[in-house]
Amino acid sequence: MIGNIVLLHISDLHIEIEDSKNRGAKTNIEKLAKFIDEKEKTTTDRFLILITGDIGDNAKADELNKFLQILEANHIDDRIIFVPGNHDACHLGNEIGATTFDENAVKHYQLLQACLLNRCRQFITTAIDNQAQIDIRSITCDPFIKGKFLFWNKTSKVKCTARIFEYTNRKIIFVLVDSNPQNVMFSINFAQGEIGKKQIKAIKDIGTNSKYNGWLKAVLLHHHPIYNNYFLKLKDSAEFLQAIWDTFSIVCFGHKHAANCWSSHAGNMSAAPAFFESGLVYRYTISPNNTIGFDYFQV
Repeated sequence: MIGNIVLLHISDLHIEIEDSKNRGAKTNIEKLAKFIDEKEKTTTDRFLILITGDIGDNAKADELNKFLQILEANHIDDRIIFVPGNHDACHLGNEIGATTFDENAVKHYQLLQACLLNRCRQFITTAIDNQAQIDIRSITCDPFIKGKFLFWNKTSKVKCTARIFEYTNRKIIFVLVDSNPQNVMFSINFAQGEIGKKQIKAIKDIGTNSKYNGWLKAVLLHHHPIYNNYFLKLKDSAEFLQAIWDTFSIVCFGHKHAANCWSSHAGNMSAAPAFFESGLVYRYTISPNNTIGFDYFQV
């Protein structure tokens, strides 16, 4: 019988096309995979991995392909729940100029996210609960801004997509937010984030829906909703924090490459540092009755 579901939160892998630049990321992923394998052989716990963005470094589909190859080589490609970061959408992670936003990379990311969520569904139904009821759905939101120069904006045809991963049997729901900017008014925003009204509404609706009373609610995003530096800030952080404060017991993000954690009214918020450098993992241990243990460790 399966006992705890353990969520391991990491962030900011920054995988590049050139293998020599990925030694830190590959080594720490290998260590994490070994840790999971050893734990699952000796306990009834089962592990999922939450990654809060910046999978790649320069918005290249080849970087995401490299990421998938590393996961598959370590047999953890069916454990992944992830969201995009600014480096997954824009070259060098910034938004200045018409050529920085890469539509093909974003499309590739969205396809990979959907693919890995389906693999995760299969893992849950085979290794955790063969009677599991799992619903994965998408919410299409605003189009991205492709380029900016002073007061000129060019809208891309590619739209932001939020994903909802609902595991009914264990009463767990994940909201996967794309916090890359959509409706931006200024050119010099570099690595700022924005969730947007439609995704904020989706978060609020899940938090207040009586269907999810007693459920464990988790939300993932890349941009840091507490750190308010102009260069890195989440523009609608106040609206986001208000939406999750009383109802979401797990809130995960990255972006700043610095570890920290806070308590909300409902649970814990963790800011994971760059995994390729630190090897630090935040651990949420969910018991069968949905009580949560929270700690961290180094791989």
